[in-house]
Amino acid sequence: MISKHLYFIECEVTGILKIGISKNPEKRLRNLQSSSPTKLKLRAVFVNKAHWEQLLHKQFSYTHSHDEWFFPNNETEQLLAQYECVNALYPPQDVLK
Repeated sequence: MISKHLYFIECEVTGILKIGISKNPEKRLRNLQSSSPTKLKLRAVFVNKAHWEQLLHKQFSYTHSHDEWFFPNNETEQLLAQYECVNALYPPQDVLK
């Protein structure tokens, strides 16, 4: 069984964030990019954490824009900064390929 991963995709122009799940977040980014007029960036992938999606949607509901897109705020930036710090110290194995 292939696991699903939680991802954050960011619009580089507006900073708006998509919080979603996918078996292949990089492929999901390519699919979204093909229909986006602005550049998108994969900010984070939490491996095997698909069950966090609904929790994070609820936690960040006060910043909800539309669908699975959320406006960035201090909480989302802190979460992403912690993710980047941990990945710098302990790079994840190549489990997504």
